[in-house]
Amino acid sequence: MTRPVTDRMSTWAATHPDQLAVVAADRKRGKFRGFTYGAFEQRTRELAAGFVDLGFAGQRVVLMVTPGKGMFESGYGLMRAGAVPILIDPGLGLASVTQGLNETAPTGFVGIPTALAARTLYRWAPGATVVSAGRINKGTLSLDDVADRGRALLRGGTAIVPSLLAADEPAAIVFTSGSTGPPKGVVMTHKIFGAQVDMITAMYGLEGGMKSLSTFAPFALLGPLMGLTTYLPRMDFSKPGDVDPTRIIEMTDAFKPDLLFGSPALLDRVGRYGEATGDKLEGVNLVLSAGAPVRRHVQRRILDMVPDGTVIATPYGATEALPVATIDSAELATIDDAGICIGRPVDGVDVTIIPVIDEPVPDVNSVAKVPVGSYGEIVVKGPNVSLEYVERPLDQAMAKLAWDGEVAHRMGDLGRFDEDGRLWFGGRRSHRVRAAGQDIPAVPVEAVVDQHPAVARAALVGVGAPGEQQLIVCVELEHGQDDAVLDEILEFVVGHPEAPAVHADRVVQVLSHKGFPTDVRHNSKIDRPALAVWATKRLG
Repeated sequence: MTRPVTDRMSTWAATHPDQLAVVAADRKRGKFRGFTYGAFEQRTRELAAGFVDLGFAGQRVVLMVTPGKGMFESGYGLMRAGAVPILIDPGLGLASVTQGLNETAPTGFVGIPTALAARTLYRWAPGATVVSAGRINKGTLSLDDVADRGRALLRGGTAIVPSLLAADEPAAIVFTSGSTGPPKGVVMTHKIFGAQVDMITAMYGLEGGMKSLSTFAPFALLGPLMGLTTYLPRMDFSKPGDVDPTRIIEMTDAFKPDLLFGSPALLDRVGRYGEATGDKLEGVNLVLSAGAPVRRHVQRRILDMVPDGTVIATPYGATEALPVATIDSAELATIDDAGICIGRPVDGVDVTIIPVIDEPVPDVNSVAKVPVGSYGEIVVKGPNVSLEYVERPLDQAMAKLAWDGEVAHRMGDLGRFDEDGRLWFGGRRSHRVRAAGQDIPAVPVEAVVDQHPAVARAALVGVGAPGEQQLIVCVELEHGQDDAVLDEILEFVVGHPEAPAVHADRVVQVLSHKGFPTDVRHNSKIDRPALAVWATKRLG
């Protein structure tokens, strides 16, 4: 048996009741609202008792609440009740959300009024017990109603909230971003959540009492487990690439956070604003960014905005396995090679590279080892690796395999080790270009293209039949550039000294695109299959 992962928050609240747990920016600039750990502990304890009274213990419950007080209260209240929150982003699209909820078969639904209206309209979770996390809808329980029920039970001495759970008991079901294929529900146990928190705090020296400005809801939710004060800027968390940079700067000016967590798209937008205005990110001494590669020019702009000595660390991982590896800007500055180096494996995580195989692999030891310097698929195992998807047997067979008696996860990403034991990222397995004679990873070619000053972002796609595909580079151009520069970019790429090593000399054309299709969670993972369709039509 193990303690529920939420007990970490309760332990911190017992010794630091007056520390702020969460602070959120109001609609009006300069106004902020927050609550302490003591108040958070009491509220979630009452909600947990109320949720148990509603029959949510051991049940799957949809959680559709925007980042803020309601999200933290309801999420932690559900987990403390022994319920299994289902975290699925409505921005994934109607078809994906409907499929995901049908697969998970929830018996409860906690959401803001907009989510509750969508539930009724699209018949999500029919028959579920509904709780509103916003304005009180007539005939619908509110979070306050649930807390009142729990408070009455606790006052009467009813010991209703479970204190012990099996280590492999589900703590939540978290859906992937759907950047490659339909989103999948990942079962996260209390043991896995605990391992992830332990690894993240150890990797970056995070300590209780530190201040974290988080622009990514899943990371924000981990804050109370680490004893952090989490600051939430005013923004649409489903569109980080559209953030108003002044809202980020507003919070760094006001609170001087130790840590900033943001997607590459958000950092790019903030960095460009800082480059133009000279504004700074006061107090920040660590920047974390995940979800997609962080280009070096994006890192340079952010480093110009933060105090001397600040580093940008880029943890590599996935919903199914996080973290896997990490590297920071200080080490990157010592590496001359073009490409995306994602660092060394995290302590406690084993990483190997297997050949690229588009079918299930039963065991790591059943396939040949890929030599150092060559690309293959990244495979990981460790206590932070999820074991299963919900109702996805085919995806399960493709993603999971045995490794010395343990369940390992195929990342679906191409990678290679260098002679120093560092891992380099090659892009998604499904995004490789299947050219004549060999398959070509996308990201190493893109890293060459990114070095041209007219390029804001690049994506390599293959056009033609598999095995005969031609290499086409799509680019988003920097402001002020137009298509007249495309021939120059092509000449730069094929003639680059590093082009032969990564096969960039095989690029046949460069096309400009106004705005790449990306995932809804990070706004950073480029949908290369969609771009390939666009490029094929563009080329006739």
